[in-house]
Amino acid sequence: METKSRTLELTVLSAEDLRINNRNLKKNAFVVVSIDPFNYRMTKTDAQGGGYPTWNEKFVMDLPARERFIILEVKCRTSSGDRRIGSAKVPVSEFIGGYVPENC
Repeated sequence: METKSRTLELTVLSAEDLRINNRNLKKNAFVVVSIDPFNYRMTKTDAQGGGYPTWNEKFVMDLPARERFIILEVKCRTSSGDRRIGSAKVPVSEFIGGYVPENC
């Protein structure tokens, strides 16, 4: 059975007022855009933007027809590893004009 996919072009621009434990983020924020565990892209780390980082990075990804959500995670790189700041699970219908795949 053939699995159809589309191409998704997504630009990650910026974030505002990022905080960890009610404190402003100092530096090293980045974003992970995931379609599934094997299909993801990461922005570069913003070392200077603090709680207001900017990336302005465009990603082109395969979007399988069966996928219903895209996950965006904002993370911070620390000396003890990457720490998740927040995430969003965005319906694919937001990207493709209200179309929702059938048989999912």
